[in-house]
Amino acid sequence: MVLCLLMLTLVSTSAWGQLLVPLKPTTSTNQTERPTNWVEELKFTPDMAPKPAMQITPPHLKSIKPPRRAKKVVRKKKASPKKNDTIFSDVPILKHLPALLDGTQEEVASRIVGLADNVDSFFGEKRADDELNRSRIRLAYAYTIYAEKKPIDDYAVRVNIRFPKMENKVKEFFLGADEDEKDKDSPEAKARRKKKEKNPWIFRTDAGMNVSYPPIFFTRARLRKNWDIPFFIQRFTEELAWVSDQGVIQTTTIHHDHDLTEDLLFRIVNEQEWYIEPKEFTTSHGPSFIHKITDDDGISYSFRVRSIVEDSWHMNGYGFGVRYRRNLRNQWLYGEIGPSLDFPKAESFRRVPSIQFRIESLFGER
Repeated sequence: MVLCLLMLTLVSTSAWGQLLVPLKPTTSTNQTERPTNWVEELKFTPDMAPKPAMQITPPHLKSIKPPRRAKKVVRKKKASPKKNDTIFSDVPILKHLPALLDGTQEEVASRIVGLADNVDSFFGEKRADDELNRSRIRLAYAYTIYAEKKPIDDYAVRVNIRFPKMENKVKEFFLGADEDEKDKDSPEAKARRKKKEKNPWIFRTDAGMNVSYPPIFFTRARLRKNWDIPFFIQRFTEELAWVSDQGVIQTTTIHHDHDLTEDLLFRIVNEQEWYIEPKEFTTSHGPSFIHKITDDDGISYSFRVRSIVEDSWHMNGYGFGVRYRRNLRNQWLYGEIGPSLDFPKAESFRRVPSIQFRIESLFGER
C-alpha cells in the first residue's frame, strides 16, 4: 500500500513538471522578434501619487479652474523726468498746447496792432506818430459850440520831432547796451535781440503852440511800452510835459486794445494827470469803440468817467462823445464833427450838450 502511494506520487510529479516547462513558440516569417528584455518592460509599477479629491460643483455655478501661474513681467525703467517736465507733460494735447497758444497769441497780437495803428493814424493820435516812427507837423483849428455858453475857437500847431541820439540813450538805460561785434551772432544774443525788438521801449518828443493871446507853448517827452496779453494789447505811456500857462504836467496812460471785427476796435482807457504846480490830480476811465468805416471815413464812440483828488477822491463828472472824421484831400487834409453830452460836477451834474467842428492838415512822413 505504501509502495503504491510512492509510485503514484512520482508519476504525478513528473507529469506536472512536463506541464510547467515553457513551450517554444513557433517562429513566423511575418512577426518581428521581441528584444531580450521584453519581460522587464511588462513589469507593473504601481502609481503611488495621491489622487485628487473629487469636487462636486453645483449646476448653477461655473466650474472653478485652477489658477494659472502669472507670467513674470519685466518692467522698463522710467526715464528720469526733465527739469521743466510736469505731470501733464505726457498728455499729447497738452504737450503741444504751449506752442499752439504762442502761435495763436502772436496772430491775435499782430491783428490787433495792425488795426490799432490804422485807426490811430487815421484819427491823428500821438501814439501812431510815436510807434510808427514818424516826424510830422499838424496844424489844427477847432470851433466848439455850447448850448448855454459862448462858442470857443482854438488854433493849435503840433510838431513831432525825433532825436535819434537821445532815443538810443534811453534804450540803453532801460535795455542795456548792445552786444559786442563778436557776440552779435551767438544764439543768446539773437534771442535777446528778438525779445527786445518785439515790443521795445519807445522814447519820443514833440513840441507845439496854441495860437492865442498870449500864445501858449508846450513841449512833451513820452516813454512807451506795449505788452501782449491774452486777446488784448496793453499799452503803457508815461509823459512829462511843460505848458507855458500850466507848468509841469505828468501823465500816465494805460490802454487795452481788442479787435471786435476787422474794422472795429474796442479800447479801455485809464488815464491819470498830475498838475504839479497847482497840485491837482485827476483821472479818467472808460471804454471806446473806434470804427474804420472806409479808407476815408471813421467814427468813434466813447464814454468817460472823470475823478479828482482834492480833500478826498470823488467823481468830477462823466460824459458821452461821438467823433466822425473824414479824409478830405489825399491824407493831408481832414475834417471832423464831434457832438458830445457832458455832466460836470460844476454844473451839479446837469447835462451840457456841445458840438465841435475841426479841420486839420498834416505835413511830413505818412
